[in-house]
Amino acid sequence: MQGYKLVDLLSLKESLLKDLRKNVDMKKVKKDEHSRRRPIFCGMTIHPGYGCSLGCVYCYVYDMGITTVTQSKLSGMELVYALLINKYFLPKETLIAVGSITEPFLPQLEEKTYEFIEHVSTWLRNPIQISAKLCPSDPYRLLNFDKDISFLMSFSSYSGVLEPKVAVKDRVMCLKELSNVGIKTVGFIRPIVPRITEEDIETLLQGLKDAGVQGIVLGSLRVTPRVFRILSERFNLKDELLKRMLRKEFKDKSDQVSVFTNDIKRKIESIALDVGLKTFPFACSANIISHGMGCNLCSHGPCGNYTLRDEVSIYEYFEHRKVKMEILEFSRKCIVIEVSKGRVRSEDRMILETYYKVPVKVK
Repeated sequence: MQGYKLVDLLSLKESLLKDLRKNVDMKKVKKDEHSRRRPIFCGMTIHPGYGCSLGCVYCYVYDMGITTVTQSKLSGMELVYALLINKYFLPKETLIAVGSITEPFLPQLEEKTYEFIEHVSTWLRNPIQISAKLCPSDPYRLLNFDKDISFLMSFSSYSGVLEPKVAVKDRVMCLKELSNVGIKTVGFIRPIVPRITEEDIETLLQGLKDAGVQGIVLGSLRVTPRVFRILSERFNLKDELLKRMLRKEFKDKSDQVSVFTNDIKRKIESIALDVGLKTFPFACSANIISHGMGCNLCSHGPCGNYTLRDEVSIYEYFEHRKVKMEILEFSRKCIVIEVSKGRVRSEDRMILETYYKVPVKVK
């Protein structure tokens, strides 16, 4: 996926914006969050819907003011257009993550999920990753959209006590079915809840291994006041959580506080190694590797087959912007650019990092 220049991708954005304009409701698209939101660390999250009815104990979506499941008002084409007018987004390069604030395969959302994935893949060709707890009814549609699609199935424990509406055995069976049809699957052990996730973890990991997953990703826990209260009262975890929380007080009822679980992650990673499972450092790593790409953007890299592209695209990018600059450092570790004439824009660093997949500093 890496045989093109940065200016080619920017030209593609301009061309698609012109060609697709007549197919969208511009007012609706510009109001939508996808048109302006900065990608998070693992890429751009896209939302076929908002809210979830699975009722997982640790879920903080309910504390974000999202009380019901609603489908996105965008069409697939309008999602594509929203991404194209997003100044931080690059076709073919920005990682796409589906399933962050909803369950993408809820009955009322599944068709919209397929629609979004189909349009992103057809028009933009970005690497797509799905995180879910329910099984897609037609996995072949996913393969037809993106033959290298990365599918993460989430588990917080072997017992399923934290996710009572989605049986662990059904999720493991789903992974086996998806793996058998050629989808690249990963077990997503998240969130790691002290004492609960660790229990019978070897049994869960062996089940994932037998299901044919490529590896696992370990995800951390964040608690809101409501989630903290439930975990404390229902599972007697108050002291354990307080010991591990990075802050002991909440700012408001929707405040999310991270819980330290690195020691538990190391333990699970060691068990996974014994079982014969690879541990990906982050979800984005699984997406990168699934799509045959490479990345050295963080300290856990390089992931995949990373090759540093040449510096020509930097000069072409800033020439296109009518900005004079000098490259002070250009290596697999980082790129440092000094601008001598012209204005540095907020998206410059992110666009370059998305393309080169190494840390970039523009000054």
